[in-house]
Amino acid sequence: MKKGAGTISYLFDNVISPLRKSLENAGLEMPLDFDDGFLKFLRGVMMAEAQECAWQKARLAQMKNGIQAKLAVQVGQQLIGVQ
Repeated sequence: MKKGAGTISYLFDNVISPLRKSLENAGLEMPLDFDDGFLKFLRGVMMAEAQECAWQKARLAQMKNGIQAKLAVQVGQQLIGVQ
């Protein structure tokens, strides 16, 4: 999932701006699924999912409660940041 978020970051940082210019030059609008806000939201959801996977792995491995709690807090903070 982190790789998916990285892919979205790459699109956001390297592809969207040239694509937007190209579409504007052709008189076309940017598709909604390439909207800046949507891509940021999607990246945040994927990062939150990756954090949740780490928490689930720690839980299944029966790691110490403190570690599980820290990971759970990170999941919550990541989800709160997704807007």
